[in-house]
Amino acid sequence: MTLIGKLFVFVNLVLSVLIAGAGCALYLNHINWTDKAGKDGGQEGKLLALRKKIDALIGSRAVIEQRWREARSPEVTGPEAKVASLLPLEKTRYDDRAWYQEQLEHIRKRAAADKPVLEVELDKDYQPVPDGTPLKRPKMRPATYNEKFPLDKSMLTYEGELQSKRQSNEKLLADLAKELEESTVETDKLGGKDVRAGLDELLRRVREKEQGLKEELRMASDQATDAEVSVQLAEARLENIQESIRALELYLQRRKVDVKVARR
Repeated sequence: MTLIGKLFVFVNLVLSVLIAGAGCALYLNHINWTDKAGKDGGQEGKLLALRKKIDALIGSRAVIEQRWREARSPEVTGPEAKVASLLPLEKTRYDDRAWYQEQLEHIRKRAAADKPVLEVELDKDYQPVPDGTPLKRPKMRPATYNEKFPLDKSMLTYEGELQSKRQSNEKLLADLAKELEESTVETDKLGGKDVRAGLDELLRRVREKEQGLKEELRMASDQATDAEVSVQLAEARLENIQESIRALELYLQRRKVDVKVARR
């Protein structure tokens, strides 16, 4: 036997051992897909577990179907009456959903001056106030902005007005930018950037003078106020002195003293 033949025999032996090991492992750890219970604590069959689950569901199906029939039978009385009321409650829930949808559509599209936007009225604890009807829906009232301005237009109308104002503002900004550019061009024609810089400097100085004049005016106003207060104080002192002189003259007259001599 040549060397190549011996090599092939060795490779065949190795592969046979590996395949035999894989087969043993697969046999010892395989999944039990049958409907039989495991032997000696082994794993039970997958099909058996599924059958047990199906049997449990079949056992509870009768109870579920009975409750479903009771819920759809308004003639039921007795302990099952609470369950029988589910069908009317479901109808009420659908009606409430339609009512809320109608309120939202009114806000979005149909609100007007004669039919303003409505909002939910809240109590002092910020809870909805019931409307007092058997439906137990929230009480609605006309909505206002900042508690002053009524919302008498739909959301689509407000959005349209907002878009119109926005376009008007954009057009105004574009016109101002165009006028500013034209003013800059005309200023540059007068003398270039130096003239424009000189005009900016002149405008700055004029503003500084205006601010200084305002400050001087404020100071002069304060001084005038102080002077007026001083004059009022002096007049009050003079009046007090004159009152004292009159009282003294009256006293001298009562004592029969010549007022002229007393003055000397």
